[in-house]
Amino acid sequence: MKSWALSGRIPSQVYDDEGQRLHGRPPAWAQSCEWCGEPIPAKPLLRGGKKWCSQRCCLAAYNSRKRARRERQGKNG
Repeated sequence: MKSWALSGRIPSQVYDDEGQRLHGRPPAWAQSCEWCGEPIPAKPLLRGGKKWCSQRCCLAAYNSRKRARRERQGKNG
């Protein structure tokens, strides 16, 4: 993130008389949980980012996929 800030890819504003800048988090980094839609704190070091905001949402999504797979197999078999 520091390299992006120094190169000007992140908008910033001067916050003191020494010229130090305050960099905000870009809105493009805001992700939402794929299960409940809650915002997930962005971490630029995670390559793909997180898909779920909590273990609970991750487990609910897993159970949903598992249930859908069982229903598909029941119709096909």
